[in-house]
Amino acid sequence: MIDIHTHIGYIHNSAKTLDSAPLSAEGLVRMMDREGITQACVLPLVSPETTALGTSAMQVIEECRAHSDRLIPFANVDPRSCGNSGDADFMWVFEHLKDKGCRGMGEVTANLPFDDPRVIAFLDQCGRAGLPATIHVAHRIGSTYGLVDDIHLPRLELILQQFPDTVIVGHAQTFWAEISGDVKEEDRGGYPSGVVAPGGRIQILFDMYDNLYGDLSANSGFNALNRDPEHAREFLFQYSDRLMFATDYLREGQDVPLVQFLKDMGLPDEVYSRITRDNARNLYNI
Repeated sequence: MIDIHTHIGYIHNSAKTLDSAPLSAEGLVRMMDREGITQACVLPLVSPETTALGTSAMQVIEECRAHSDRLIPFANVDPRSCGNSGDADFMWVFEHLKDKGCRGMGEVTANLPFDDPRVIAFLDQCGRAGLPATIHVAHRIGSTYGLVDDIHLPRLELILQQFPDTVIVGHAQTFWAEISGDVKEEDRGGYPSGVVAPGGRIQILFDMYDNLYGDLSANSGFNALNRDPEHAREFLFQYSDRLMFATDYLREGQDVPLVQFLKDMGLPDEVYSRITRDNARNLYNI
């Protein structure tokens, strides 16, 4: 198994969590050994909305070096950096981080609209640099983090249309709420329950755009499947070439229920392998 979404280091944006120790690379590898995960992508967090005490790409690169056979560093750059403008040049830092071994970009958590000129420039250059971008999708500006879209993800669709060479890996509550065709505004920041209705926007976008993938990590990805296991099985079959196993592991002892859920689905070997390993290998050249 390849986990495409983990974190290490400090992830604190509140005094309430200051006493919890940062997750080390060794702690992450211990979880991987316990769950049968061969390799994991480690995503830095750099945007202030996410954490006041983050972990930079350079820190992640250094931490992963001691476990280079197991841990794969990702780049991460805030779209407001490099001049904070719609014509910022990100290529120099993207290429530098690629030279250091980074295989993807993210997790992108800046609380800006998808169609902010700074985000557009950033995502365009992610595509030109060959760095698939893992996006935390959010439902509002303020009191949260992530790139913001409206219901049914019209701004994300414009990015997918405009930049076909930019691969977007969708993640978080606002993205996964759109698995159901009856999504409501109040569902978009949480974990909706109940049977998944036909006509989900995610499925429509998967069918229309080759440059969209789904990150199944965290409570959001797990909830999208677990809320309707019968639909989940059909969904995993139909989109096995677009879905990728992940945990969003960031603290020692954290639950990772997706591991057992996928095993219990009884998926054919080729479907299970695509979701848990092969898609990640192909997309990130692992």
